[in-house]
Amino acid sequence: MKGIAAEAAIASLSASGLPALELFARVGECLRRVVAYDAGCWKPTDPETLLFTGFAIEDSEPGRLTSVRWRFVENELLEPDFAKFRELARRRRPVTTLHEETHGEPERSARYRKIHRELGFGAELRAVFRSGGACWGSVALVRDRHEPNFNPDEVAFVERVCDHVALGLPVCLLVPRRHRP
Repeated sequence: MKGIAAEAAIASLSASGLPALELFARVGECLRRVVAYDAGCWKPTDPETLLFTGFAIEDSEPGRLTSVRWRFVENELLEPDFAKFRELARRRRPVTTLHEETHGEPERSARYRKIHRELGFGAELRAVFRSGGACWGSVALVRDRHEPNFNPDEVAFVERVCDHVALGLPVCLLVPRRHRP
C-alpha cells in the first residue's frame, strides 16, 4: 500500500507543473517512503545534448555532495565507467544499480573508487527520465557503505515512477513559470 500511495503522489506531482528542481525535491520525499537512500542528486537534462542543466541535491550531511558535484560531472563526461547516464538513456530499461552493472564488484567503477568510497557511500542506483524519445533528467541515489544494495523490488518501483517524472519534466523545463496555470 505504501508503494501505491507514493506512486500516486509522484504521478500527481509530476503533472503539477512545478519547476524541475522543486519537482525533484518533492518526488524525493515521496520516493523515500518506499526506497530508502542516504543521498541523491537529481538533474534536469537538456534532451539534445544530454548535459545537466542543474542539480537538486539531497544529503544527510549538508555540503558533502555539493562540494564534489563537479567530480561526478567530470566522471560522467570524461572517464570510462559503468552505467553512464548517456548510456542509460539509450537502454530499454531506464534504471540500474552499480552492483548489477559491475556483477557485484563495485570497485571496478572509477566513480565508486574515486568518489563514493571517499564519501562513505556504497550502493548506487541510477535512473533516467525519458519521454517522447528524449531524456529530460536523471537521478543517482546512494546508500551509506554499510547499507544493503538496492533490491529488485526497489529498482522496479523506481522504474515505474520514472515514467511519471519523465512526463512532467518537459512541462517544467519548456513552459515558462508565468504561463503555467
